[in-house]
Amino acid sequence: MELIYDYKNGYVIDGETGEVVDEIYVADPADGFRKSSLESYGERIHYAKMISIPDDRRAREIYIYCRKILSTLNITAVNSDALNKIIRSVLDIYRRYFSNIYVDAVAAAAAYLYMKSVYEKIIPVEDLCIYISNCKHAKFLILRASESIKIDRYNIVAMEILSFSSKTKPEVISTAMALLRHARIDGKKARTAAAVILYIASILLDKDGRDISQNMIAEHFNISTNSLHYRSLEKYIEGLKIYRYSITAPGGAVEKVEIPSHICRDIERIAKLSNKVVCI
Repeated sequence: MELIYDYKNGYVIDGETGEVVDEIYVADPADGFRKSSLESYGERIHYAKMISIPDDRRAREIYIYCRKILSTLNITAVNSDALNKIIRSVLDIYRRYFSNIYVDAVAAAAAYLYMKSVYEKIIPVEDLCIYISNCKHAKFLILRASESIKIDRYNIVAMEILSFSSKTKPEVISTAMALLRHARIDGKKARTAAAVILYIASILLDKDGRDISQNMIAEHFNISTNSLHYRSLEKYIEGLKIYRYSITAPGGAVEKVEIPSHICRDIERIAKLSNKVVCI
């Protein structure tokens, strides 16, 4: 049994069940010299308050699970008040939509949102999903909770872009992240926006049809390839124009790409643009 020590409230908690199994006391200086552990310790006092966990049992279980996830990310110094606030927000949203509470999914969502709001660090949700059984619920909670916890929608799209990291080269992801700063994503689904931006990045780096294809991106984000039609791509980046050799073949080879110069400068700091790209 793994024990969690709640020094603020003076409790020892079973890490698996979330149950309080003992109380924490400050030992008397003479304790080390006492001959028997059966002597009365009634004069002991609770340890000085340092951290807190939620009083609600379900929230406490989530807190403990979330701390385990954060520890795997090398986060041991946790702002308990901030984490508790996020857990309450996520848990309130979960209870609105589901009757059964998946502790691991709520914990993963809370860990993601905590890292973003406290450390301003985005973690691919797939990296958290290895610790839980219901990744779909975790993603749902992140999207729903982002407004109440004041996480910019652009960061949600960034999370989706990062989920493609294992399937392409780092420069494609970096280029997509640079494009995201210039993209128009209001009213667009996060997955679709991420897919489109990644596909634009692949075109700008001349990876389309080589290292990356429309089908590969569409399959990963579970969207139709119609969303990656070149006219659809142009709606996301102002000033973007894509010219293909065949107008009738949406996925045909790219002949030329026009894109604003300030976007070119952003991308050229991190990757080499294709010779087909014209900065205007």
